Amino acid sequence: MRKIKKKNKKRIKKKSDGGAIVFTVGVACLIGLVGIVHIAISNFINVYMEDEKRYSEEIAMFKEERDILKDKNNILFSSENIFDLLKKHEYFLMNSLSASPPKDTIKVRF
Repeated sequence: MRKIKKKNKKRIKKKSDGGAIVFTVGVACLIGLVGIVHIAISNFINVYMEDEKRYSEEIAMFKEERDILKDKNNILFSSENIFDLLKKHEYFLMNSLSASPPKDTIKVRF
């Protein structure tokens, strides 16, 4: 005997609730947001790199000026120059003035 297959006349179709579409749109938005954030951060980094270059050039210029001023200061405050200035203005007696090498350290006893 043959089996008789029954045909279901009232088949229930599965209704898709759009979950796949929502997931696809969500992933696309996430990728777009990551791209926008990446572009914004790279632009900020470029701006800061340009500022850093400009500031480093200014710092180098100030360091050079500082070195030149230190050299001038050393010349002005050398012991021979001070001795010549004191002799010129005659604030002290000539017997009390003597040229000696500068001392780097001062010994203090407690």
